[in-house]
Amino acid sequence: MANVAEIVRDRLDEIEDELDRLNARIASLRAEAAELEVAQRVLARLHVDDEADDADLSRAVVPRPEAFLPTGGTRRKPTSLPAVTDMILKVLENAEKAGIDGLEPRIILAEIQRVWWPDASSESVGPIAWRMSQQGRLRKDGPVYSLPKKESARSHSNLADLLGSEPEGGEAT
Repeated sequence: MANVAEIVRDRLDEIEDELDRLNARIASLRAEAAELEVAQRVLARLHVDDEADDADLSRAVVPRPEAFLPTGGTRRKPTSLPAVTDMILKVLENAEKAGIDGLEPRIILAEIQRVWWPDASSESVGPIAWRMSQQGRLRKDGPVYSLPKKESARSHSNLADLLGSEPEGGEAT
């Protein structure tokens, strides 16, 4: 039986494929609309003397494809921006430097919107943060994400002492 993470990942892949298909369709419609607008202007110039044709052309409105988009347009990340994983890590690094041990996804999203990507959505950031926590790249404590704790050199030497290992370049004491 497939685990939940695989099911979610497969569904996200399906959604990305559908978004790519729809974006290609929108681009095609935009190109067609631009061509129709040119044709409309050319026809209007050719039929200046024919008042009936002018009246018909003035009433013919070619809707722009943007009219069919949900408000706010598309939320795909511009390719010029850093990867979402890098943005999440940077936001959490800055929070840690400011003495904050972790952030909720809504705060991470707000900071990404403020610094890099104003049109970012929770769907563009939240699932990636969750996946990063599943991969061990982030810690997740309830709704709060933070950077994994770094092991210090001292913790390594304490572990070596407990195991009775010899320190490098010398004998065990």
